[in-house]
Amino acid sequence: MEQSFERQRLGEGIFFSSIADSKFKHSRMTVCFVLPLQEEWAADLAVVPAILTSGCRELPSLALLNRKLDELYGAALSGDVGRIGANQLLMFTIHALDERYSLHQEPLGEACAQLLCQLLLDPKGDGQSLDEKDTALEKQSLLDSIDSLVNDKRRYALMRCKQIMCQGEPAAQSKYGTREQAQQITPQSAGRAYQRMLAQARVEILYTGNGDAQGVKRVFQQAFSQVERRPLVWEIPAPKTDAGERREVTERMELAQSKLVLGFRTGGKRTGEALAQAKMMCALLGASPMSRLFVNVREKLSLCYYCVARLENANGLLLIDCGIEEQKKDQAVGEILRQVKELQEGNFTSQELEQTRLSMTSGLRAVGDSLSALETWYLTHLLEGQVVSPQEEQLAYEAVDAQQVAQAAQRLQLDTIYCLAGREAPHGDA
Repeated sequence: MEQSFERQRLGEGIFFSSIADSKFKHSRMTVCFVLPLQEEWAADLAVVPAILTSGCRELPSLALLNRKLDELYGAALSGDVGRIGANQLLMFTIHALDERYSLHQEPLGEACAQLLCQLLLDPKGDGQSLDEKDTALEKQSLLDSIDSLVNDKRRYALMRCKQIMCQGEPAAQSKYGTREQAQQITPQSAGRAYQRMLAQARVEILYTGNGDAQGVKRVFQQAFSQVERRPLVWEIPAPKTDAGERREVTERMELAQSKLVLGFRTGGKRTGEALAQAKMMCALLGASPMSRLFVNVREKLSLCYYCVARLENANGLLLIDCGIEEQKKDQAVGEILRQVKELQEGNFTSQELEQTRLSMTSGLRAVGDSLSALETWYLTHLLEGQVVSPQEEQLAYEAVDAQQVAQAAQRLQLDTIYCLAGREAPHGDA
């Protein structure tokens, strides 16, 4: 079944979206608070989802909260922090059985929405500060998350490349804030962040499944009508379109396999047909099993252990990352740039293009296989300002031709070459 999508305004800066698909036996609802990603607020805001999903005034302990979730047929609750482009996302989610399959067809959707509203609007604390014990626990958890970034060397290298090439831009900032800011979190500062979230964030509520969306909507509409709001109006800064003087940075750390990242500017954020063309270009270059980077850089020349291209449209970036032996760095960079030039000149076959198209459309069909994937799809498109269904995007891919792929590649400008290498340089080089 093709999913149906509806969106309505519930209040000032508050929107309710329902994504209906009858094949699911569960439903999922998420309240997403959207705020500009700002360094001075990021860490305090980042702990709010975990603190609020630890309990509320009526259910002040995890034992009582879990008992309530058990009564809702084992519903699962989570709080998370994310980012899309220059936006920081604070997300609160309940995943529950569809009421059609409950013993007495109880209105589980409404009950889950009521619980979510209790957690969001009536937290533990004195109204000005959040619970002291929960804040201390989540502060330490945030510090652990920040520290753990360096342990995932591939992820760390991607982060460092973006920080270097996008200094002063939102793309360089972390959704967690800095370690220094996280260390300063208090129940009072978290309370101020919570109040800011309630009053000033754009609120996107998404309900995915096949339950009573209207009943769920009524619960949220009634609850948020009691909240005094002063939503922020902010413009998302346009990403930088042109690369500056090319930078090459090598940093060293204790590791066996070096990480190489090439950061390209794409000429800015794309929409509509231009975005479909950019995605096809990225997939043909290095984001599919038959991509040019995989076939040539990894398989034929054995210059790396993996080599992947990823498009960050909201930030106007394309990043190519690979795992290498440091002595092969120059060869790997040279071959990657050669493959980019091949695409820019249209030197690829119609078979390669069709294989890429099939891979892309196959991935789109998988979007409808899970509630979380569907929700992520629509939330991402809502925040990027253009809502299309997976089926509509598939039609856009089918219309992309070889010339358009080459034109999308021609917009790529190399900005930064970043290498995370071992402590000892090969052959004694500095």
